[in-house]
Amino acid sequence: MIERWDFIDYTGFFSPHKRRRLRHLDRIDLMVQQLRRHDYIVVLGPAHSEKTRLLDDVAVAGARQGWFTPVHINLWQVRTDNEAEFFQSLVRLICKSIQNDHCLELDDQARDRLVRARDFQHFLEQCSTRQRGHLVLMIDHLQALPHDLIQQLLNTLRAAYMERKTERRNSLDVVVTGGMALADLSLGLTSPFNMAFPIFQGHLTAGQTMALARENFAAYGAPPSPNALERVNEWAGGDRYLTPLLVTRCHDAVKGYRRPQVTQTVVDQAAQR
Repeated sequence: MIERWDFIDYTGFFSPHKRRRLRHLDRIDLMVQQLRRHDYIVVLGPAHSEKTRLLDDVAVAGARQGWFTPVHINLWQVRTDNEAEFFQSLVRLICKSIQNDHCLELDDQARDRLVRARDFQHFLEQCSTRQRGHLVLMIDHLQALPHDLIQQLLNTLRAAYMERKTERRNSLDVVVTGGMALADLSLGLTSPFNMAFPIFQGHLTAGQTMALARENFAAYGAPPSPNALERVNEWAGGDRYLTPLLVTRCHDAVKGYRRPQVTQTVVDQAAQR
């Protein structure tokens, strides 16, 4: 597949140094296509590889075209004391995200009775049945859970996948994200989620790194020399976090100058500091 990407302003979670980010258009299109086929997806990548932003891009693309309703679940926000509290907190987050007849019928007492994985699976089936379109659960930060709850969650989602009825008008589809350390757990031969379509959010190429640096320099109004962009790539190449951080430090170093151009020397000094 030919890589297609562009840049947009960084929005969402506050970052003191990110001004623009790279958006993978080819990856977004591929994920939307898989979801239209009602395939489950697992997104794996190293820390700070902007997997959450990729989910946001897919959610915007799918919702804009009316193909599905995205439900974003941040697993750092769920309770992990035990299985019952885990699934109850998941249900609360889902109900908070969607206005669904089934969710509206569930009072706090009813939600507290959802104590097992099978109860949660039944809840998902009811949500998809009563939804006016396809639902996509976007379950982010799988690494936030202990391994036993990861296994429980993936087993439950697989059961929902295997037991869904093809004649239903609406379906429930799932995207999960996690760190590369979870590759075997989420995609290995014995993983319950190995039927999912894999997407890898890896490091940036040299060309993407220098383009990302150029975009962030432009956002600050601090033009870099060609050698400066190459030095940014040598110091922070491939890293979506370090690249804009180094750009910010370079901007700080030349801020207030009459001609605030960033040179190779400025980059080297900023990186060494």
